[in-house]
Amino acid sequence: LTAKTDGVAGNASGGQVQINDDGTPGAKVSLHVLKGGSVKLIALPNTEDYEFMGWYDSESRLVYNNTLTTVEITNLQKPINLYAVYNVKKFVLKAYAATNGNPGESGNATGGTVKFDSQTSSGAYATVTVDYTGTATFVAIVKDTDGYEFAGWYSDAACSTSKRVTTELTYTADKNTEHKTLYAKFVLKKYNASAVAVTNGTEGSATGGTVQITADGVTTAADKSVT
Repeated sequence: LTAKTDGVAGNASGGQVQINDDGTPGAKVSLHVLKGGSVKLIALPNTEDYEFMGWYDSESRLVYNNTLTTVEITNLQKPINLYAVYNVKKFVLKAYAATNGNPGESGNATGGTVKFDSQTSSGAYATVTVDYTGTATFVAIVKDTDGYEFAGWYSDAACSTSKRVTTELTYTADKNTEHKTLYAKFVLKKYNASAVAVTNGTEGSATGGTVQITADGVTTAADKSVT
């Protein structure tokens, strides 16, 4: 029996192999068994960051599927040369642009775009596949010249305050243990506008008239000043 990790035979990084319960585990093990005898083949995956893909022969053909980490043969009739195949776990990371907290179905890039550090272009949506041991950085790019600012990365599509991951433009995910989706929230910048009545050079005097401000369809009026 031979352990095969990420396509490399004899590499036990993803797990070891063992013959019979009292056998010694390793990257490659062997045992002489009489014809008609019994033998137990055991795969010992490193389940933290690798997954067991199954037992394969020397021609890379699947012999026993990945649900059988232990295979018992009670009537051995021919030599066995199998590989316990292990591959590093992979996870899909997704990023959506969510202008005003609304990503829509495929991202809303009105206020900004998203990408991962390994990508050269950005858009309303980005995705990347990473290894358990790898890292990937979510990147938000604000359209500040269009009057938007970045409000943070969120773990829910509604961009709830309680689900905010960070307010930094970048967020690095490492030791990935699950598929992950984050939303970059972009919002319109807000500015203060003030108006003051000035009569005959006297600031705050409404003798000559009053002031008002209309914003977002709402008018606010005052005798002397309004903000």
